Amino acid sequence: MFKKRFMLLASSLLLLVLALVILPVHASGKRVVEVVNGQTRMTVPLSVFDPDLEGDAEMRRLNYHMIKRTDGTVRGEYDYELAVQGDLSTVSGHIICFKVEGNRAWIGATVDETTDPSVEGLFSWWQVAGNSGSGNADRTTFLGFGSLEETFDYCEGPDPNFIFDIDQGNVLVADLE
Repeated sequence: MFKKRFMLLASSLLLLVLALVILPVHASGKRVVEVVNGQTRMTVPLSVFDPDLEGDAEMRRLNYHMIKRTDGTVRGEYDYELAVQGDLSTVSGHIICFKVEGNRAWIGATVDETTDPSVEGLFSWWQVAGNSGSGNADRTTFLGFGSLEETFDYCEGPDPNFIFDIDQGNVLVADLE
């Protein structure tokens, strides 16, 4: 467990170094000012969302990486896999907005590919908190879905009700200014 966590932390630090050293050189003078990276897994009882529900929501994978430059442009992508009561769904796309505040980030993205027809044509959002080194667990929400306007509103930084400690993985949130 320690070895796996160390490797995840080391890979996140390597990505941060790349963002600080290599990416600014290729940005035509637009340096990177914020970086968010993560690989998370967690299982949460469905009763947290509705006391009448049984079973678990298992986030098998939420992987993402993104940067924001001095001019406000963002680049990044994500992929997500969720299992609920025997149903497996996947979603992936590109980051369109995010906001960093301290160790937290609010993220909005496109839904480019999905196995879930109910989210086709929508946009996605989630929040993370990188607590590595503080003695607290890194945290994340499950993905939410809605319109483009709702996604940009989410990136302004609401305080969601359902942010959970992750079971495995690592979250890195860095404001480089």
